Amino acid sequence: MSVEAIVLALPGGSVAGEAAKVALLRRRSAIPLTAGAASLALTKLLLTAADAGYLLLIAIALMFTGWPAGALPVRLALGGAAFTGVASIALGLVLYRSRLAARLAALLARVPSRRLRRWVSGQGSRFEELDRAASAFFEAPWARRWSCFVPFMLEWLVEGIETLIIVRCLGLPLGIGEVLALDGIGSLLRAVVVVVPAGLGIQDATQVMLLAQFGISDPIASGTAFIFIKRTKEVFWIVIGLLFLAVRRDLWQRQRQSKSEEGR
Repeated sequence: MSVEAIVLALPGGSVAGEAAKVALLRRRSAIPLTAGAASLALTKLLLTAADAGYLLLIAIALMFTGWPAGALPVRLALGGAAFTGVASIALGLVLYRSRLAARLAALLARVPSRRLRRWVSGQGSRFEELDRAASAFFEAPWARRWSCFVPFMLEWLVEGIETLIIVRCLGLPLGIGEVLALDGIGSLLRAVVVVVPAGLGIQDATQVMLLAQFGISDPIASGTAFIFIKRTKEVFWIVIGLLFLAVRRDLWQRQRQSKSEEGR
């Protein structure tokens, strides 16, 4: 929850959030940095692949409810599905070959800095461990890999259900396909524009535009009410997450224990 608060609240928060995840996994759960970093890369792969499936589902739902293939919402959903699908395939191939860390180490070794080259030379085994940790996922049985993928798909569907509840509370006459498009297309743009905290402004404008496309009589007023509820929920979780980060001093307790044990 603390990491998600960082991701939502800060510009480029996904970068800071990933670094915080690796640190907390190591200090709180004694997970090695290499395994933690590999798990985050695989998380991005599974989340992106699930997003591609979700956007394809949205496009099918829109066309099933009467929207033509050339309509803007359908084209946005199909384009998003293609974009995230290609991105997930590219990332999957990189991780499957499991030479990303080694290539990064070779690239860093060419930097004209003696201190950096010395550090890279001393960390060679860790770069190899990172590659092995990533490849271990693809060597696992199909059933285990699918069991990792399904929760990410459910995550997208739960967000869609949340949007459906908000839309019904506001009394907006939208079908399932339109509701999922309102959620999925906005979420995609929010993920792409990582430098803007929580996609502020960009996601909101997209959702107002989609409401106008869906024939809502007053898209600005309806969109404002919808966005207010969505953003209020996000502010609530940002506050909760940051409070955990500020108040829970035991987040770093495991690190102190491990150091004391090493001293013995």
